[in-house]
Amino acid sequence: MATRSRIGILNKDGTVKSIYCHWDGYPEENGKILMKHYPTKESVEALLEKGDMSVLKETVERCEYYVDRGETNVSADIYSNIDEYKSIREEYQYYLDQDNVWWYTKSSSQSFDLLENYFKNKSTDEEDED
Repeated sequence: MATRSRIGILNKDGTVKSIYCHWDGYPEENGKILMKHYPTKESVEALLEKGDMSVLKETVERCEYYVDRGETNVSADIYSNIDEYKSIREEYQYYLDQDNVWWYTKSSSQSFDLLENYFKNKSTDEEDED
């Protein structure tokens, strides 16, 4: 079963440009790839350029975009502000704050937080289980 996500960038004018990603939206998968391989405004803009995708990979060239298999209507969406973007109901949402070059994430039931904090909290939770 797919774990849907949206991947975006918060622009200086307050709008959010984002694409849909069908598979592996969990922070342990897409979140790690985004943090490690797409750490800059330029890398995220290149990632968003071809629109919605099936699978996120470590390089833009390896990503599986819908347009590459002939689908249409797959362009990135533009949200007027972060609140509008927050209202989307994918399982996970990510955006890069280009001013600070930090990734943020949220699941459908949470508010946005730094992706880095997700992993810190997760490792603390795992230590507590020991």
